[in-house]
Amino acid sequence: MGSFTKRKLTFFYEHIYLIDFFYSLPEISSTSLTMRECISVHVGQAGVQMGNACWELYCLEHGLQPDGQMPSDKQAGQTDDSFSTFFSETGSGKHVPRAVFLDLEPSVIDEIRTGTYRQLFHPEQMVSGKEDAANNYARGHYTVGKEIVDL
Repeated sequence: MGSFTKRKLTFFYEHIYLIDFFYSLPEISSTSLTMRECISVHVGQAGVQMGNACWELYCLEHGLQPDGQMPSDKQAGQTDDSFSTFFSETGSGKHVPRAVFLDLEPSVIDEIRTGTYRQLFHPEQMVSGKEDAANNYARGHYTVGKEIVDL
């Protein structure tokens, strides 16, 4: 297998995965409404780092502050119908990303937990282990990673 193909497969399996879920609401009179929710799953060091950068960008694009609050001069979804696709709103008005961060090694996720956007994410959205698999698939799949999957 060539170096390029191996690198491409490694990127596909170890980095960022995006899963789209689409829900349809029942018809109301003659109008059909479709609500879309996109859940992002960020796996591994590169996936977590790319995911963090993406959510910072999403916040800038949608006008959210780093703590998930909408500035007082704006209203959520006022001009952007896709706002609820990426964020869910809590009862207190905070917008939380529809995302999960997973990594066997805690240091990369700890950067998010202590970074500028630390208040944006719910702590249960960030899952990390105590040690990494040391670039060993079997170790990550059968021992260290299996403990996290069983959670």
